[in-house]
Amino acid sequence: YLAVRRPFEPLIPDEGVPRASLRKRLLVSAVVVVVPLALLEVGLALLIQLPPSKPAVVDAIRAYYARHVRAIVQYDPQGARHDPEVSYLLQPGTFNFSNLEFDVPVHANTAGLRDDEASLVQPQVIVVGDSHGFGWGVEQEQTLAQVMERMLGVRVLNACMSSFATVRSMRLLGRLDCSDLRCLVVQYCPNDLGENRAFVNHPEQFRTVSRSGYEERVAKHARTRRYWPGKLIVHLLPRVANRLAEGPRRKAPASAQDLAQEAAFFLAVLGPVLRDMPAHLQVVVFECNTYGHIRPGFTEQLSIQLARTEHAAYADRVHPFDASRCVDLADFYLIDGHPRASAHAKLAAAIAELIRPALR
Repeated sequence: YLAVRRPFEPLIPDEGVPRASLRKRLLVSAVVVVVPLALLEVGLALLIQLPPSKPAVVDAIRAYYARHVRAIVQYDPQGARHDPEVSYLLQPGTFNFSNLEFDVPVHANTAGLRDDEASLVQPQVIVVGDSHGFGWGVEQEQTLAQVMERMLGVRVLNACMSSFATVRSMRLLGRLDCSDLRCLVVQYCPNDLGENRAFVNHPEQFRTVSRSGYEERVAKHARTRRYWPGKLIVHLLPRVANRLAEGPRRKAPASAQDLAQEAAFFLAVLGPVLRDMPAHLQVVVFECNTYGHIRPGFTEQLSIQLARTEHAAYADRVHPFDASRCVDLADFYLIDGHPRASAHAKLAAAIAELIRPALR
């Protein structure tokens, strides 16, 4: 009404103004305000579906997607469940996992892992890691473990779980059948550092998520993802404006000292487990990170750390592998950031060649 009234016209008409005329004016005012906002909301929705090549806009869409839209597999009440030892695992059975750039079925065995039942019995290769190794966004048969299994002709178990750092991966490994295990493939991610460091510095204080805490996270995740009219205008539009004004945000690369410390925390978690494993077990460690941001420096520092005397008992059995040598940016989802099927295939081929001698 304010948008169409004449100057100095009273906001509340006198008794001489027909009510029908008032309703008409209010309706016109509503249309003038609502229609442009609705069109703007639709335009922003199209922007997400068809992102431009401009890095600043893509950066804004990624930030909005990660905080307000993305489905997280471990918080899907239809597909995941609480686990007191490792916080959560999958529910046995099949469920659908979808996000902006993919829609895939996920099948879990009775151990709560994304693999078949047969792979739980005396696997010769086990892959541990987080969502990158899990196969977030790719078909079951396209995951790293499944591709390696077909290439090597041996039983390979996918024991990766979204957000698991090295600590929980090793706890999970302790529950699995390792009686015929010949090779362990460890997929590392830079965000593993927080959990690894907390465990190494204060092992007695390390806690996984309680059942009530897990249920709170599931509920919060559902609230965060819920759409309401104007959500894109409120949360996406300011990000687009800021990124266009400031440019895409870039993190400063980690220093050699930081990477050395990160590698040391990783080995402090992995080392005690390897000491208790058979001497013939070979271990391949590689880093994978969103959008293909893989740091060769971490692999270098891991090799340097392994040369230290405290790791002599297993150093010759651990093989750091620089994944940046075989994948590139096109192998990762543009908005979601996780590796596509092409990345899994390339990594599987490279790692299979590394471990093939250990399987003879």
